[in-house]
Amino acid sequence: MQKTILLCLFLPITQILLAQTWYVSGTGDDSNDGKTLKIAFRSLQKAADLVQAGDKVLIDKGIYTNTDKSSGSVVVSIKSSGKPDAWITWQALQGAKPDIRPTGWGGISILGSYHITDGLTVTGSNDSIVLLTAQEDVKKTTPNPYFNTNGIVVDGRKNKPDAKPHHVIIRNCVVTKCSGGGVVGLETDYLTVEDCLVSGNAWFMRYGGSGTSTLDNWAFDDAAGYHIIIQRNFVWNNKTLVPRLATGLGLYRDVF
Repeated sequence: MQKTILLCLFLPITQILLAQTWYVSGTGDDSNDGKTLKIAFRSLQKAADLVQAGDKVLIDKGIYTNTDKSSGSVVVSIKSSGKPDAWITWQALQGAKPDIRPTGWGGISILGSYHITDGLTVTGSNDSIVLLTAQEDVKKTTPNPYFNTNGIVVDGRKNKPDAKPHHVIIRNCVVTKCSGGGVVGLETDYLTVEDCLVSGNAWFMRYGGSGTSTLDNWAFDDAAGYHIIIQRNFVWNNKTLVPRLATGLGLYRDVF
């Protein structure tokens, strides 16, 4: 019995000791090992490919983007998962204001579980989009991601039924001027969005999105209480300016 107790205590401590802090910077290089700010990675995706349970990613000032506009294109796709006692944290370095600027389908795509995203900014391309062009695009069969770019998406649509993302916290983030939705949860559970600034999103998308929205929530478990929490956010000027032909509805504006 004593050996069993010692083993149970040892495993969490070992996990904490093995946790790694990764650094990403606008002046970094993906050939670096990313373990200090001086030898930081350049791309968020490099860190996403390496993170494990308990790890933290600290992001320095810089612009982070991706010109890829293919199916599923995002600036960073986070597929790994943390654990209940070892979450993965994505956080702006103290005093830094990293800016993620997507041009494809999204800025940050979270496909795994037990993630915290804290203090990041996602800025879309609304300032460069002509409304008339977007209105013409919505009539086409194949959508152009440039007019449907989401900011931060927790997306379980392609995951197996028992492996959809859950326990994700998005806090202190700024999501603005994305042509698609701002902060979006798709087939997820235990999602918290709090203390964020979400403005000027969803103007040009054909899918009827908004500043903050969830769709087809699923139940990770049957525990009582709130599973989806959206609180203390400042949300304004999110609206659709093109007909939602994909859903057969008209124009839409956030009312909160």
